[in-house]
Amino acid sequence: MKVALASLKAGSSRPVVGSASSWVPVEGVEALGASLFRVPLVPGKISHAAAHLQSSCCGYGKGILELALSGGLGSLDAMVFPSLCDTIQNLTDIWTLTVPGIPAVSLYVPVNMASTGAAPFLETELRRMMEGLSRILGKNAGDDDLEAAIEAWRERRRLVRSFYEKKRGAAAGITATEAYGLLYASDLLSTDELRLMAEGLEARPARKKAEGIEVFLVGTGFPFPGFFRLLDELDVRIVDDYICGGRAFWGYAEEPDRAGGEAPLAAVARGLLARVEGATRRGKAGEGATVLERIRASGTRHVLWVTQKFCDPWGWQLGMIRDKLEKAGVRVFALEMGGVEGEEGMLRTRLEAYVETVRMGEEYFDT
Repeated sequence: MKVALASLKAGSSRPVVGSASSWVPVEGVEALGASLFRVPLVPGKISHAAAHLQSSCCGYGKGILELALSGGLGSLDAMVFPSLCDTIQNLTDIWTLTVPGIPAVSLYVPVNMASTGAAPFLETELRRMMEGLSRILGKNAGDDDLEAAIEAWRERRRLVRSFYEKKRGAAAGITATEAYGLLYASDLLSTDELRLMAEGLEARPARKKAEGIEVFLVGTGFPFPGFFRLLDELDVRIVDDYICGGRAFWGYAEEPDRAGGEAPLAAVARGLLARVEGATRRGKAGEGATVLERIRASGTRHVLWVTQKFCDPWGWQLGMIRDKLEKAGVRVFALEMGGVEGEEGMLRTRLEAYVETVRMGEEYFDT
């Protein structure tokens, strides 16, 4: 991680701002002349972070702090912690005390996205976040900078959404490791580099369809590349997803058209509220409605629902909508990860059993 991040920063010659969630709007960071780096889940031994976080915290929260305390995130110029959950939100204060070399900024996001006060509240919070980053990076951003960032990332999102559709149509020719490697790296690639990588994968010749299964992937953080490499080895093909490093960041549909005279920061807030809904954020349609809609639209009968051990909002959301999925003929396989070193063997055993069970026939499938 340390070498990869240093290399990415050197290649762009720009400051790098770390993010603990897809809820940090990249446009605000881009307008300040910096790159956004979404810190991934990196399984490993938790030693330094154990002195500051209780054992009941999830592997992702402990993993971020462990990376920082062990020097793995030393190339970051700042870190943003959104109010994603109690652990991530409270990491701001712990980080400030334990990682003084990388200043931290918080971002409070409304839980009820359908509230009439959600957009103005989020706009105020985004302004506060950008002001905090501006002081750290020593650069201000005006409306023109933000307008340019909005347009640049509209184009990038269109490109990635197009790749999603083409990946689905040629799923046998593009592995999950390749596809999600592109998605995880794409926020630090230039638009031209992203386009070339996507075109290269799209041009892959289709392979003979194997006997694996197609799934819809739900969850927050996944160890890359190990988790996706494991899915490839077992021929578990991801049709679509609702994950932090995937659709939750890149979106499902075009951003809403700009209203006449709308301030750019207001547009960023409105776009963020329209684009993302998850286990800790709710919209107009009710609990889990967006996830249900996307799973049904994918056409797959199988959902691989991954949660972090001890604490993960996706866990309780699954409990609320599982009956609805199964009544619609969709079978859910819940997989819990601890995000710790040496876990891959357990994950492989559980996934192998899952694949074999599905191959035996639906009448034997019991979640």
